[in-house]
Amino acid sequence: RFDELGGQLTEAEEAQADSYASQLMDQYGDTYKANGIGLETLQRFERILLKSTDLLDLVYGTNGETPVSDADLTSHLENKMYKLAYYSIPLYNSSTYAFADDDQKDTMLRLAQAAVDSYNASAPADAVSQFTAFHEVSSAALSGIYAVLDSTVPADSTTSLQTELLGNSTLDSTFTTEGSADAIRALHCGDAVAVQYSSLSLIMAVRLDPLDGSSLDAVRSQVLSDLKSDELADALADYGASMEHHLDAPAMNKLPASKIEPASSSNR
Repeated sequence: RFDELGGQLTEAEEAQADSYASQLMDQYGDTYKANGIGLETLQRFERILLKSTDLLDLVYGTNGETPVSDADLTSHLENKMYKLAYYSIPLYNSSTYAFADDDQKDTMLRLAQAAVDSYNASAPADAVSQFTAFHEVSSAALSGIYAVLDSTVPADSTTSLQTELLGNSTLDSTFTTEGSADAIRALHCGDAVAVQYSSLSLIMAVRLDPLDGSSLDAVRSQVLSDLKSDELADALADYGASMEHHLDAPAMNKLPASKIEPASSSNR
């Protein structure tokens, strides 16, 4: 499909693929060699990965085979993706690695929720002001939340306010505690919430308008990927299944995953 649509990797992409392949060979070379896999195969593999990324734009991009309109991309961005500004707080003491018990988790979450409730009570209208107001209220609450575990707020970048644009699939894979992903989905732009989003962390987050102060072009590739990656994967599977091949079924059956050889007997 990549070749049919006139796709061609740039010199920079080829260099990137070769670099990744060399890194894989450096790290896992003994195992690859034990299974007859050489550097050239890894280079082909890495180039195919880059082609698969580029193929999304060749099929659905602005100048693609079946381009997705800006209106559809904007609708997906605004209704199915979530731009968050957030603080992530570990549910353990980062010095002693002592984990919070249930009562401590409840206390930390209560303090975090009190902070976001304070923000929600007077949340400003525009995204820039929302970001600033959320930062001021939430950062002020951090020391009290960390103190529950006799810990202090780290002085490094791990406690800076982060921003991220998430799609539905990423939201589900990241927010693994029951109900936490739905709590984010329920937010309107400008609203904030505190949830335990994994067994290791809680989060104070505010949902922001992804197009306030930005443009669709700035996130076009990410939105296109979230909207069309699954559809492209299904189309490629159907396309591949329809192609004539001359693969030797008995030979393929001799190469199940169980036959993969470790690098040495000490790794068995």
